[in-house]
Amino acid sequence: MHHTNVRITGTIRRNLQITTISYKLIQLHMEKT
Repeated sequence: MHHTNVRITGTIRRNLQITTISYKLIQLHMEKT
């Protein structure tokens, strides 16, 4: 049970990192235009 929660938390954390990186890239692209 606890092991599953750790895995889910890790996945969420990874998804958050990807979302943050994508958002920063979009911001940079908007600034260039």
